[in-house]
Amino acid sequence: MNWESYQNWLFSNKHHGYALKLFTKSNRFWKFGFNDELISMKQTRNKLEIMKSLGNLTRFLDITHDTNLHEEFTTRLKRKEIHWSIQSNLDTYLLGKRLDVNDIIQKLKTMPNRYQNFGLSVLISGLRTSEAIKAFNNHDKLCNDGIMELFWDRRTKKANAVFVTLIYTIKSIIQCQQKSINM
Repeated sequence: MNWESYQNWLFSNKHHGYALKLFTKSNRFWKFGFNDELISMKQTRNKLEIMKSLGNLTRFLDITHDTNLHEEFTTRLKRKEIHWSIQSNLDTYLLGKRLDVNDIIQKLKTMPNRYQNFGLSVLISGLRTSEAIKAFNNHDKLCNDGIMELFWDRRTKKANAVFVTLIYTIKSIIQCQQKSINM
């Protein structure tokens, strides 16, 4: 096995940090590919990372030596009912029922202002984490006169999120007050 060629192949195809992780795991756990140690490991994130590194290693060997190791590796995992994801034992729906919203808000109040704002927007909107991060980080680009409206239409969830900046809210309140005074 030419580890240097494998390392170069990884670094040319993957992000540097990810390639380094894959290379380290591949080099350390290469012998797990076709023995029962990988099969008997508990399904954890570490096992998933080992599987990904071995998948990349077998793919590299297929390319460089015209083998079918990658197909054999993935077939073996399927036959042993090993999945490429980890199932969380944590049921977030039940967790949400057990947590008190007031406790969450109190915890948010102890955090820096930026995290408070983000946490409250996630709590109020009900967006998925990835959606909330996108909305929060791109607020200035997506904002139109202090209002940002986003809509997600997925097979499993439809969501509409409207975010209003504090300055826009204050301006709106002042305008409403002025209109009521002028009437």
